[in-house]
Amino acid sequence: MTDTQAPVDLLVLGGGMAGLTAAASAASQGAQVILVEQGEQVGGSAIYAGFAWTAPSPDVMAEVNPHGDPDLADVLLGGFDRGVQWIRSLGVDCRPAVTVLRYGRGHQFDTTHYLSACEQRIKEHGGDVLTRARAESLLMDEGTVHGARCRLPDGSLRPIAAKWTMLATGGFQGDPVLRAQLIHPQARDLQLRANPHSDGDGLRLGLSAGAAVGKPGAGFYGHLVPAGVPLSDPSTFVDLALYYSEHALLFNLEGDRFVDETIGDHITTMALLAQPGARGSWWPTGRCTGSGSPAPTSRASRGSTSSPWPAAAVRGARWPRAWRTSICSPPTGATRGRRSVPRSRLSTAILVAAARAARTTGG
Repeated sequence: MTDTQAPVDLLVLGGGMAGLTAAASAASQGAQVILVEQGEQVGGSAIYAGFAWTAPSPDVMAEVNPHGDPDLADVLLGGFDRGVQWIRSLGVDCRPAVTVLRYGRGHQFDTTHYLSACEQRIKEHGGDVLTRARAESLLMDEGTVHGARCRLPDGSLRPIAAKWTMLATGGFQGDPVLRAQLIHPQARDLQLRANPHSDGDGLRLGLSAGAAVGKPGAGFYGHLVPAGVPLSDPSTFVDLALYYSEHALLFNLEGDRFVDETIGDHITTMALLAQPGARGSWWPTGRCTGSGSPAPTSRASRGSTSSPWPAAAVRGARWPRAWRTSICSPPTGATRGRRSVPRSRLSTAILVAAARAARTTGG
């Protein structure tokens, strides 16, 4: 597609799961589409994913996400099955539904194939995919967005006019300042468990157009990881994540329990962030395996589940000897709820919370 002053039907800023899906769907229906992605290639943080999943019903969604937006929940749950059908319509392998993280239902699918299939669909229908390009500002006229000015790899600035403009640039987890301002002061030092290009562009562009944002304290999506282990290699993101909060007791550094561990791993991660040093001790009470958690696509295809212990061990993580067995017992006398226990009973493994996808909207 060559440069033209005529507006395209849809300009999508951000080439992750949401942006690619929207662009490919619109192109399939005859829309003229341009997608702009800051990274070297499309995919964003979706390249580290392997499941499409959500809660199985509105009641479960309300239980696990009590402060979320019910209207958005209805859209998500009502459109989930159509989303699975769309994935399969592109010829992508999408497995039957399974239980995910105790309460969810989801489908494992080949995300790499899906992302490339979306990109191919856009191009097959005459669309354009610009990588290593970044939207610097929105084109505005009397309060209405008409596209964006995008910086191209050669340094030139290209205005792209569009009838509709979609902000799909991910969250702001790649910006330590925004993390500290919008999540928690201690979030500044969180390890990044996501692609580095989600650094708040969508938030800044939206605010520049007068957009509303979600309520304060909406939280983020993250996981517990062993302390002392750098998340420098994205291929280890899943191997090192501790998805098993519901099978463990979580203590802060003062020896106190501070959360109901059964409410979900992403919730316990947010709770740990507010504790001293954003660190804690994790004592498994059940089987210390990856059963029920999303495993890497390459491993799941062999029918195996992922355990973080071998991967963490070779990178210097610390945990007590008991953790090397398949069954681990809780401290004597420990019960659900906030309770102080003798320090000698606590595990010496220190955990940190790692941000995956910080956002300012619901839940």
